[in-house]
Amino acid sequence: MFRYAALRISLLVVVGALLFLAGMRGVLLAGSSIIIAALLAYIFFPTQRNQAAQRLEQIAHREEKPRERDEDMAAEDAVVEETVVEDADAGSEESGEQEGDSDTELN
Repeated sequence: MFRYAALRISLLVVVGALLFLAGMRGVLLAGSSIIIAALLAYIFFPTQRNQAAQRLEQIAHREEKPRERDEDMAAEDAVVEETVVEDADAGSEESGEQEGDSDTELN
């Protein structure tokens, strides 16, 4: 895959240099270089293109290995769950105290 990209970039540079020496400049040079290099790569590098495409397909369809839970992850989960439960209990106690305060103010 890297080899195909390097070949295409090298071809672009060579075509650009040749067109520059031929007198092209600016946007015309850039556009012509890209188009001509793409056509030449399509014609002269089909094997490398197919290999790169197969490699990309393998990467796209690769399945990730399932992560195994280790002791550290289990310990972290336990700490987080304890914190969440404590925060929930503290929140319900505070709301109960606030409701009681508002009842005494109304009387």
